Amino acid sequence: MAREEVQVPRGSRALHVLARRERAWPRGDTDEGGTGGGTEVGTTTGSDPLTHPPRGRARAGTGDSGCPRGGTVLLEAGLGLDSTLWSPLLDLIDADRRLDPWRIIAPDRAGSGASAPAPDPRPLSSLVADLDAVVDTLGTGPLLLVGHSWGGTLVRLWCAAHPGSAAGTVLVDASYECGPEHHRAAGLGWLGRGADVLAADSLEALELSLGRGARASAHARTQEMRLFGTSLDLLASLESRGLAWMPPDSELVTTSRRHTRQHEVQRRFARDRGFTLRAADTPRHLVPLRDPATVLAALVDVLPAG
Repeated sequence: MAREEVQVPRGSRALHVLARRERAWPRGDTDEGGTGGGTEVGTTTGSDPLTHPPRGRARAGTGDSGCPRGGTVLLEAGLGLDSTLWSPLLDLIDADRRLDPWRIIAPDRAGSGASAPAPDPRPLSSLVADLDAVVDTLGTGPLLLVGHSWGGTLVRLWCAAHPGSAAGTVLVDASYECGPEHHRAAGLGWLGRGADVLAADSLEALELSLGRGARASAHARTQEMRLFGTSLDLLASLESRGLAWMPPDSELVTTSRRHTRQHEVQRRFARDRGFTLRAADTPRHLVPLRDPATVLAALVDVLPAG
């Protein structure tokens, strides 16, 4: 299906979002044979203005016509990465009929990909506010959040700030406040924040970021690395006070590259919340590139039931 380039205003700047509009199903068709179409999404190429109904809280099911109701899937990339990370997953989603009714949106954080840079220094609250802007502008129906690496941390912070607003989440090899990368970051200062997370895939991550405003992307990465440890400290504080809300329908995708301590943190995190812990078929950290099929399987599992 066609993907569109959407600009979400954020004051004097704008956030670039890669979007795939939902595909309409023929009346009474809930299995095979759906057709193209769906709600138009505003683009940067002069199409009709963006229109959408208010974002709802109802869980997805089937309407009176028997057609499945969808919602919005938001894909949040890891530290220093952008929406191109999700290209293999988007290809699989396009071919999977179960996600036809769902709008898929993958934002570039400020300064990354095609998004305009944010003022420096940047507070952590600004990243959560950017997510708010994307969801409020493009979200419709139930919301599912997929976050890779530090993007998973941002997904958790957004959920904590908006209890009850997400129908499900998928955390893909996410960073955790008790993980080894956080302990190392505390000792190394902001320069070391996130280094352990991206070390095994640094060349591949660099290749993703080059060619789309390398200077701005490098600066955005530096801004985010300064906030990496702060974000995990905040989550630890929220957890200790019972304020780190997460939707009960959630899955964690992990890789064998993770340290023993990290695996234990992930197992405990999943066990304590009744979440599913799913192993990716790759030892590398960039799971959305290496094993998008496992990410898709996790996403399908958290689709709201009728």
